[in-house]
Amino acid sequence: LHCTASQSSAEGWKASDVVFFHENKLGWDRPGYSKIVEFDGKIVDTWNVDLSDGFQPYEITYGAAEYNPFCVHVCYIGGINASGEARDTRTREQYESLSTIVVDMVRQCPDILVCGHNQLHNKACPSFWVPDFCDELGLPQKNIFREDQFGYKKYLAKLNS
Repeated sequence: LHCTASQSSAEGWKASDVVFFHENKLGWDRPGYSKIVEFDGKIVDTWNVDLSDGFQPYEITYGAAEYNPFCVHVCYIGGINASGEARDTRTREQYESLSTIVVDMVRQCPDILVCGHNQLHNKACPSFWVPDFCDELGLPQKNIFREDQFGYKKYLAKLNS
């Protein structure tokens, strides 16, 4: 799971802005995320992923460098406050949409591991601790990646308290 590291507001970025940035500013041939959850909770499919036949090479997006060949990247718009600091800015609607996406992916792929970008790279994204989110959703323990090699669980708990 990811955030855009932008302020979350009704006037802020839309999924189309994120895709434009990835493809036209970064020069990628596809977006960094398969799904983006907008401020109002709208889920935008930005790259076709059909998990019914497993995860295929043509379904890869570019959310986490060396992990891309085996990750489905989902992002919510937001993740920083007005001062530019990492914060969990998910709206209730975004929380519900992310919940729907994650639960559905686990249902479709019972061996999937769910994690946050901050568990793979030394960055605050998605500005919340994904294993706690997965626990709130009641996901099976086998589907929750819990590694915290960069110490973000405590860091984010302090920021978001």
